[in-house]
Amino acid sequence: ISTWWNILVGGRYDLDSGPGRGWGAIGIEGIAPWLFHVSATAYAGEKGAAAKVQVSYDQLITNRLILEPEAELKAYSQTDRARRIGAGASDLDAGLRLEYQVTRKVAPYVGVVWEQTSGKTADLVQAAGEPRGDVLFAVGLRSWF
Repeated sequence: ISTWWNILVGGRYDLDSGPGRGWGAIGIEGIAPWLFHVSATAYAGEKGAAAKVQVSYDQLITNRLILEPEAELKAYSQTDRARRIGAGASDLDAGLRLEYQVTRKVAPYVGVVWEQTSGKTADLVQAAGEPRGDVLFAVGLRSWF
């Protein structure tokens, strides 16, 4: 829609240990002032509506070594007990990823993410005997063509 902003339209299917759920999606992503990467997506499906907002920033340590702090917040309009999701703000993820660009198109990375559920989602997760929060480590390769 402009030089720095895109409209996203598509679908999402949650396929993990819980029952599968299909969603239609529409969103916007782009570069906000001070070079923050921002993405906001709204979802509609058989179990109501959902939203996700994600913000990140590329902090250049060198021209090839990049530290990327990131935060993501999810919210749902209805409770889905089968997937342990409560209505309202459901979870917050915050993390750091360190990547090294071998080339502009290939960058291996390592990262750490702190996940924390909140509200009704935290109650459903705790009732199932799972922790409300967790720390995850990631190793991967980012590439594009």
